[in-house]
Amino acid sequence: QECANIYGSYQCYCRRGFYLKEDGHTCEDIDECSQSIGNLCVFECVNIPGRYQCACPPNGYTLSTSGHTCRDIDECTTGVHNCSRDQTCYNIQGGYRCLSFSCPPNYKKVSDTRCERNVCPANSADCQTSPLRITYYQLSFQPNIVIPAQIFRIGPSPAYSGDNIAISITRGNEENYFSTRKLNSFTGAVSSHAA
Repeated sequence: QECANIYGSYQCYCRRGFYLKEDGHTCEDIDECSQSIGNLCVFECVNIPGRYQCACPPNGYTLSTSGHTCRDIDECTTGVHNCSRDQTCYNIQGGYRCLSFSCPPNYKKVSDTRCERNVCPANSADCQTSPLRITYYQLSFQPNIVIPAQIFRIGPSPAYSGDNIAISITRGNEENYFSTRKLNSFTGAVSSHAA
């Protein structure tokens, strides 16, 4: 690639990212990705002649300004999602989820995340003992969370004598990554753990 004049002769040398082969004339590309002791790239290292380039997963990520790490694309903020008007978009690492909920029978929707019980008939004990309101929460977890970990705690504010919390996971925990626990008569917690 380069030739240097020396007294009575010449010498070949290679540009950065290449090495001089034993014949003293030919330059060969250095594969930085395979020869790297440390991790050059967070996701994928792509060797190109004379250098390397980092790449990210094809969907949901973009290369950060450092050129070595991948940054999550927030599809909800950028508007690049296909959630309907009745759904709420929630960003997750590498993608998004369209979530919606409907209120159980005898409840009315009062906000995007809350249902309140309709007026109970006087002779309905089941209705009288059902929760006054149901609130839906969407939780986001940081990557590499140390488990077991208490991830959510709920209770009334202020608490009154006679308060009694019922906390459970009604669906979506088929792999048993989460558990619930009643901490006292008015406070409950959700924890994550290994299945």
